[in-house]
Amino acid sequence: MASLKMIRADINKEELGDILNVVKNYHGYDFFDYSKASLTRRVNKFLEDNQLGTVYELKNKLINEPNYFHHFLQTITVNVTEIFRDANFYKSMREHVIPILASYPKFNIWHAG
Repeated sequence: MASLKMIRADINKEELGDILNVVKNYHGYDFFDYSKASLTRRVNKFLEDNQLGTVYELKNKLINEPNYFHHFLQTITVNVTEIFRDANFYKSMREHVIPILASYPKFNIWHAG
C-alpha cells in the first residue's frame, strides 16, 4: 500500500511571518510589505507542489539549501518586478546613487512601475 503524505491546512499569519523572517534574515529579501493574502496563496501552493508537509521543512530548506531558496523565490514572485526584489540593486543605490542625489537641492524621479 502506498503511503500518502499528510495534506496540511493553509499556513497561518505566524507561519507566514516565520517564513518571511527566514527569507529576510538569511537571504536579504524583505517581503513584509507584500500582500499577505497573495503571499499566503503562493506559499501554500509552493508547499503543496513541493510536497512539504510543514513550514518547518520549508524553513529548514530555505536556510540550508541556497539553490532551494532560488527555486522558492522564482516560484512565489512575479518575475516582471524583479528589480524591486534585487537586494544588490538597492545596496548599490544606497551606496553610490543616493549620496550623489542628496547633494542636489531638488531632484525628480520617474519610474514606470
